[in-house]
Amino acid sequence: MATIPALAQPEITIVDGHAVTTSIALAEYFHKLHKDVLRKIECLECSPEFTGRNFTLSDYIDPTGRKLPCYQITRDGFAFLAMGFTGKKAAIFKENYISAFNVMEAQLRDSTSNSIAAMHSSTYRIQQTFTTDGVLVCSRRMGEGELCADFETFIELARRGGYLVIREDDLLTQLRGGAKGITKK
Repeated sequence: MATIPALAQPEITIVDGHAVTTSIALAEYFHKLHKDVLRKIECLECSPEFTGRNFTLSDYIDPTGRKLPCYQITRDGFAFLAMGFTGKKAAIFKENYISAFNVMEAQLRDSTSNSIAAMHSSTYRIQQTFTTDGVLVCSRRMGEGELCADFETFIELARRGGYLVIREDDLLTQLRGGAKGITKK
């Protein structure tokens, strides 16, 4: 059975042709309360011009249906904000996240299949794969309707869809034990 790695970075989306993440994604990744991330953003000691270019106030609907504030954050805004976070995970993340943004930006700029005009008129998701050491391995555009989920969510979605989810080792044990009705092709 394949394992799905832990979250290697906050979700990155393309909005108006620019790669951004959100204050919600940052809070989830760093295991912080979203309200604390909002407070950090509002207390940053950077110029109003920098804030205006890199932190866009937005909103989202929470699971209870409330409309709450959040920020869309550019690469530069993220780098500025993340410099205030501490710890080994934060240090590794800072280096790799900046690198991932640069790789993705270059891929978007050099892409011959998507024109700049098309990027400005649509939003899509990018999947990035990292090694366990946090090194970016690849980056690709996700297809429409494609889902990227952690292992537990995948199992739950499969079960809801009526699929039987069984570990490979358990299946082989059943096959070797002569379980009735199960044959190996």
